[in-house]
Amino acid sequence: MAAIILFNSVIIVKFTRSRITPRGSPPWVDLSAFRERPYLLFSIGSFLIFEGIYFAYIYVRQFAQAHTGFTASESLLLLILMNGVGIPSRIASAFVADRWLGAVRTCIAVSIPCGIAILGWIGVHTHAGMFIWATVYGLLVNCAQGQLPAANAYFGSKDPEKSGTRVGMITTINSIPLLTGPYIAGRLIALRGGDYLYAQLFGGICILTGALFVAGSHFSGA
Repeated sequence: MAAIILFNSVIIVKFTRSRITPRGSPPWVDLSAFRERPYLLFSIGSFLIFEGIYFAYIYVRQFAQAHTGFTASESLLLLILMNGVGIPSRIASAFVADRWLGAVRTCIAVSIPCGIAILGWIGVHTHAGMFIWATVYGLLVNCAQGQLPAANAYFGSKDPEKSGTRVGMITTINSIPLLTGPYIAGRLIALRGGDYLYAQLFGGICILTGALFVAGSHFSGA
């Protein structure tokens, strides 16, 4: 994963150029952005959504092996499926956002069912159920992952002089739940002696609460 990120970063740095000559170095931090309600609400919402969505990627294989009788190789198919269905779903969500809803409303529209899907995972106990769930969640979570950065860019563009700073601030904030979310879920699983109920509730509630904050950012003037 690190090698892929490094390779892509080198290509981006080598070949991308700004269309407009920069006027000067913008500030690294713009705390005044958090005094704008839409920006603040979206920051909180995206943090909470990222807190909840990734634990399924980390633990779906272990869950399948421990609770639905999957072998190690069979459980790998679930992870491949969750990622594979993301190719068309990311394209479709981007098309919908561009043509009709916009990034913020599309983000809300996919995050709510994504949270519901995590809660629905609680009721999955069979091979077939796991494959169906992995397909549905993979479609939804990839849409959410695709639209959150687009919505972030939308809020960053409110002040063109500081757009890079504002986008970077939310991106930096969102790096925290990518680390803490799976860790907290793991601790909750351990607390239940290997049962996933608390972790599933944690993930679903985080995503749904985050979606409400993103909706608040939209209705407060986004």
